[in-house]
Amino acid sequence: MMALLLAGVLVFFPAVRNTHPAADRLLKIVVIDPGHGGRESGAIGPGGTAEKGVTLALAQQIREVLADRYRTVLTRSDDYWMDVTARAATANHHRADLFISLHAGGGFEANLDGISVSIFGGVAGEPGATDSSEHLKTGLVPWELGYLRHVPENRRLASVLRRSLSKQFTSRPVSLVEAPLAVLAGADMPAALIEIGYLTHPARELYLKEADRIADFARAIAGGIDAFFSK
Repeated sequence: MMALLLAGVLVFFPAVRNTHPAADRLLKIVVIDPGHGGRESGAIGPGGTAEKGVTLALAQQIREVLADRYRTVLTRSDDYWMDVTARAATANHHRADLFISLHAGGGFEANLDGISVSIFGGVAGEPGATDSSEHLKTGLVPWELGYLRHVPENRRLASVLRRSLSKQFTSRPVSLVEAPLAVLAGADMPAALIEIGYLTHPARELYLKEADRIADFARAIAGGIDAFFSK
């Protein structure tokens, strides 16, 4: 296990799933990020289901589905806390071809629900926004602007993930979002964040506690990943 000191945080990089070492060098690298963990539970459903557990279960399922055709890395493999910047740093360290962060959100109103695919999008007028193109020209791209190299591919990734999720969950609309999400800012590869539903919705909490439903999401997300790389 390797370690890196990042902004004062000791970051441990989890082991790569590596069943065929020689062949793995030819495979795409996909980093899956189960949101939250440890002291950071994320959203909590009315029945006590924690987002951190749902995202880890989903990440493990996705890893199993992808195992025969990609090298897969989970940013965390158990219930422990991980700094938000360390998640993208893990993907950068492994020189990943794709980074997917998983979440199951929450809201103040119990009836809120929905599936969404988000990519990083800057806020108009934010510091540095006017000179970001100059950073790209010189090749000196600050950590937080790493996503700029991948904007067209990020949008294509979001589109194929949305299509795959919509095909699997025909009765539920899947929205596309661009927002300044910290976990995606430093990712120097195509990256997206997927919200699979609101745990604070009582019916959705029960739904996301079922192993078969998590498996459905895993297959849909894996299908989107396949479609992205098939270009």
